Amino acid sequence: MIIVFFNSYKSQKFFSKSIPLVFIFLLVFFQVNSQKIKQDSIKKEIKLKFTQKNFTPKDTTYINLLNSLAFEIKYYNIDSVLILSNQSLQLSSEVNYLKGKIKALTNLGDYYGGIGNLEKGRNHYKQAIEILNTQNTINKFYVDLKSKMAGLHLRENNFTKALNGYLECIELAKKINYNIRISSSYEDIAYLFVHQKDYKEAIKYYKKVIEVYKKGKKTGHKAGILTNLAAVYVKMHDSENAMVNVNESIQYFEKVGILDWLGYAYTVKGSIYLLKKEFNESLKWLVKAENILKDLDDERSEIFLYIELAKNYKSLEKSELAIKYGLRGYNLAVKTKNPRGIRESVEVLYKINKGENNFEEALAYHELHKKLSDSAQSIENQSILVAFKSKLLHDIEKKELIIKSEKALYNQKKYIYISIFFLIIAVIITTFVTINKRALKKINTELNLKKEALEKSEKELKELNKTKDRLFSIIGHDLRGPIGAFKELLKLFDSGLLTKEELLGFVPRIKKDIVNISFTLNNLLSWGQSQMKGSLTQPKKISLYKLIQENSNLLEEITRKKEITILNDVPTSVWVWADKNQIDVVVRNLMSNAIKFTPKNGTVTLTTTEQQNSWQIKVSDNGIGMNKEKTKQLFLKNTHKSTYGTENEKGTGLGLILCKEMIEKNNGTIWVKSIPNKGTCFFFTLPKEKLD
Repeated sequence: MIIVFFNSYKSQKFFSKSIPLVFIFLLVFFQVNSQKIKQDSIKKEIKLKFTQKNFTPKDTTYINLLNSLAFEIKYYNIDSVLILSNQSLQLSSEVNYLKGKIKALTNLGDYYGGIGNLEKGRNHYKQAIEILNTQNTINKFYVDLKSKMAGLHLRENNFTKALNGYLECIELAKKINYNIRISSSYEDIAYLFVHQKDYKEAIKYYKKVIEVYKKGKKTGHKAGILTNLAAVYVKMHDSENAMVNVNESIQYFEKVGILDWLGYAYTVKGSIYLLKKEFNESLKWLVKAENILKDLDDERSEIFLYIELAKNYKSLEKSELAIKYGLRGYNLAVKTKNPRGIRESVEVLYKINKGENNFEEALAYHELHKKLSDSAQSIENQSILVAFKSKLLHDIEKKELIIKSEKALYNQKKYIYISIFFLIIAVIITTFVTINKRALKKINTELNLKKEALEKSEKELKELNKTKDRLFSIIGHDLRGPIGAFKELLKLFDSGLLTKEELLGFVPRIKKDIVNISFTLNNLLSWGQSQMKGSLTQPKKISLYKLIQENSNLLEEITRKKEITILNDVPTSVWVWADKNQIDVVVRNLMSNAIKFTPKNGTVTLTTTEQQNSWQIKVSDNGIGMNKEKTKQLFLKNTHKSTYGTENEKGTGLGLILCKEMIEKNNGTIWVKSIPNKGTCFFFTLPKEKLD
C-alpha cells in the first residue's frame, strides 16, 4: 500500500458521526454536486460578463474567471483546462496583466504535468517564476510554484532536486510566515523518505507536520496526516500504531464528510486487517472504500485500492476477482503513468497467477516486475546517498549563513539604533504638527458654525421685516379705508350736515365693513402671531361637526343675504386631534372663501372621508372656480393677493396662507382642485382623535 497525497481538501458538513453503508451514495452525490455547483457558479459569472454592456474579453475580471474555472475543472475535464488556460494566457499577454499570466502558466503547468508531459509542465512553471522574479518579491505564488517544480522532480525520481526544492520552499515560506506551505513541504519530504523506504525518518517528518497543525488547529489536515502515518506503519508491519492513527482520522472524515480522504482511510484500514490476516474484515473496509471512490474520479487512490482488493481476494482464494482487480489496478496505473502503481500491480498479478499455476502468465509478470524493480531500485539506490548528502550540505550552508547573518546583524544594529533615534524625533515633530492641525481644524469648524448661525439669524430677521412691512401695508390699505370712512360719517353727523335718518341709512354698509374689519383683524393677528413664533399649537380632541356648525351660525347673515346654502354633511362621530383655535381659523376662512366666490343661490358643502390614521375634510362650492395657474399660487407666501368676490367682497389675501400654516402645524396637509365656472374644492387632513 502506497501513500496518496491530495493538494487540497474538499470539506463538507454532515449530520452523522459515523457513516453506514446505505448513506455512502448520498455523501458521494453531495460532494460531487458541491464541486459542480462551484463550477456552475463560475460559468454563470462568465456568461453574465458576456451580457454586460461594453464587454471586452480583455477585462481582468473575465481573465480571472477563466483561470478560476480552469483550476476547478482540472481533475474533471482536462482538455478544457488547456483551452481555458491558453485563452487566459493570450488575453493576459495582450493587456500585460501579470497576475493573469502567472495563473494561466501555472494552470498549463498543472495540465502538462497531469498528462505526464513533465518537461512541458516544468517550462510553464519556469515562465511563471521568471515573471515573479522581475517583481523582486517573495510571495505565496512564488513559493507554491517552487513546490510544484520540486513535485515534478519527485515524479521523475530525481530525489536530490526534489529534496533541495522542498527544503528551499521551507526557507522561503518561513520568510513570509506561510505556515501551510511549511507543513506541506514537511509532508512532501516525509513522502520522499517513504519512497526511499526510510520509514522511521518519514514518521519523524509526519509528526512535525502534526505539531504544526496542532498549533494552527487545522483538524482536517491533521486527519489526513494521520491517515498517511497509518499507511507508513502498515509498511513497517506495525498494525497496532497503524490502527490507532487510521481510526482517529476516519472518525473525523466521517463526521465532516470529506469523501476522498475517507475512501483512502478505509483503504488503509482494509490494509491493516489484511496485514493481521483478518481477510473478511479487510474486505468489508475495502468495499466501503470502493463504493466511495468509484464516483469521485480519484484515479490515484483507485489504483492502490484495486491492488489491495486483489491481495485480499487472493488470500480468500477468489482468484477470478483477484485477477480482475489486479488488472484494473495495472491498467489504471499505465493510463496515469504511475510507475509505483505499475510495479505493485504487476507483483500482485505475478503472485496470483503463480498460485493458480498459470505459469506462462506468471513468468511474464515476474520478468516485467523484475525489470521494473531493478530499474527503480537502481535509481533509488543512486539517489538515496545523493539526497542525504544534499540535505547535509544544505544544513552546513544554512549554519554558515546563520553565522554571516549574525555578524551582519551586529553591524546593522548600530545603524538601526541611529535610525530609531531620528525616527523618534520625526515622530515627535509629526505629533506636534498633527496636534496643531487638529486644533486649527477645530477652530475653523467652530467659526463655520458661528457663520452659519449668523446667516440663519440674518435670514430670519429679513423675513420678520417683510412680515412687519406686510402687516403695516394691510393695516394701512385694507383697514384704514373703512375706518376712515366711518370716522367722516360721524364728523358730518356731529356737525349737523348729516341727519339721524341719513346716518341710519348707512348702518347696513357700516355693519358690513365692521364684519370685514373683524374678520381681517382676526386673520392678521393669527398670521402675525404665527410668523413671529408666538403661537403654540395645543392639540386636543375636537368635534369637527360642532366646529363647522359654529362657523355656519357665525356666517349665517352673509349666507342669508347671498341666498347661499351651507350643507354640513360631516357626521357627529368625527373627532380630530388638533388645536381648536387654529382649526377654527382654517374652517372659517375656507367657508368664507367659498361663500365669497359663489354666486346667489349657490351651495357650499362640507364632507369627510376616513383614512387609516386621519380624516380628510372637503369644502366644495359651485362658484366661479379658478384656472391651474392661479391654483398653483394660492399657498405661496410672497404672492398673496386679494381677489374680489362675486359681489365685490374684499379680503387681505392672507387667509389661505394662514390655513396652510395652521394645517401643517397640526400634522396635516392642504390642497385644492378647481375648474373655471364650475366650482372649487379645498381638501385638508387632520389626525384622528387619540385614545386615552
